[in-house]
Amino acid sequence: MSKLSHRLEKALGYTKGFTTLADVGTDHAYLPIQAVSMGYVKEAIAIDNKPKPLDNARRNVAKAGLENQIETVLADGLTSIKKPCDVISILGMGGDAVVDILAKADLTQVKRLVLSPNSEYHVVREWLEKNHFLIEDEHYLEDKHKYYQLIVAKPGEMTLTMVEREFGPINLKRRNTTFQDHLNHLVYQLQSALNKTRNSSDQEALKERINLLKGLMR
Repeated sequence: MSKLSHRLEKALGYTKGFTTLADVGTDHAYLPIQAVSMGYVKEAIAIDNKPKPLDNARRNVAKAGLENQIETVLADGLTSIKKPCDVISILGMGGDAVVDILAKADLTQVKRLVLSPNSEYHVVREWLEKNHFLIEDEHYLEDKHKYYQLIVAKPGEMTLTMVEREFGPINLKRRNTTFQDHLNHLVYQLQSALNKTRNSSDQEALKERINLLKGLMR
């Protein structure tokens, strides 16, 4: 069994204590295999919309001897899944894609969502806010020289500001080292763009964004 990436390792811990995990975009099925092997969940559904990754998943599940506990499904999201799932993980795709999958799914039995989009974090948090999910934990992390956010949500109510939708209410409270490093990186990029542009409206927009990010680092 291959070692989990930092992002998968962090996500894995949030599957503990549930019955059935649905892992959308499972790729090699590393997450469901680990979750079942460690007894975090009793069973799992490994879902992917591409035949080749799903073949990899099937081989890995068989190698782990978990065919009776992990079902592999070729599907585009959760719409074809009939078995009730109480924890769902969606990692490694764009925020718009994550929201599209969630919006089409029956989430009435879901007790936890474990989400780590590659982009459009604000879109995901806004969807959670509008669809009666409450963020219970978050992490800002770096994996293979890229920055990611992990969002863990449960049924509930919340109201977020624009900044909280982008960076996360819990991340903004913790402001861990990775969070600070990412903001510094963004400020550097924006400052470089500011130094190159001569358009006054663009300059003002860039300065406003830089000041916002610097303010979050205090």
